[in-house]
Amino acid sequence: MRCKSGIYATNTAVGSALAVGSTYAPTAIVRRYGSAVNLAADGIRIRGAGYFKVDVVATVTSAAGTVTATLYKDGQAIPGATSSSVAAANAVVNLPITAIVKNGCSCDDSLITVVMSGVASTSQNLAITVEKE
Repeated sequence: MRCKSGIYATNTAVGSALAVGSTYAPTAIVRRYGSAVNLAADGIRIRGAGYFKVDVVATVTSAAGTVTATLYKDGQAIPGATSSSVAAANAVVNLPITAIVKNGCSCDDSLITVVMSGVASTSQNLAITVEKE
């Protein structure tokens, strides 16, 4: 029997500086069910073996240049789970990411984070959904 779990978390703080290499972390749980996902200090903690579907939309105000958001698992970039946009100074940019993340044995906990790179940016909104079946 499988236990479904999910979380929808956000960070709606507007105007926080996001330096290159910084984590854009969710700060509030909007909805959560099950025990395999939860909010952590820098991202979303996933628990137990299996596959987790992750959807992210990071909205930022960018400096001029290319701004990038990348999904990480335990400090390692997830291949292909990145979104970039070339922006003019002070442009509002949406950076969507969708990925399926595999977690190892049932004893493993992993941390899913969103890391900003490219040019510096300022927070507008972060919405992240993680679901396990």
